[in-house]
Amino acid sequence: DVLDIQNELFRARSGLVSAEFQLRLAEYRLLATGGQFLGSMGLTNQRAALTRR
Repeated sequence: DVLDIQNELFRARSGLVSAEFQLRLAEYRLLATGGQFLGSMGLTNQRAALTRR
């Protein structure tokens, strides 16, 4: 009984971590599609910055 409950809790937590990862990945993909990924991370595209000069 206790082992079944512990296993169920483990699987639920594992599913939550997986779902959170998939959500974060989808957010990053959406930002990348809109060309906003680097800016959202506080980064700049060094190659693009050099070609603007």
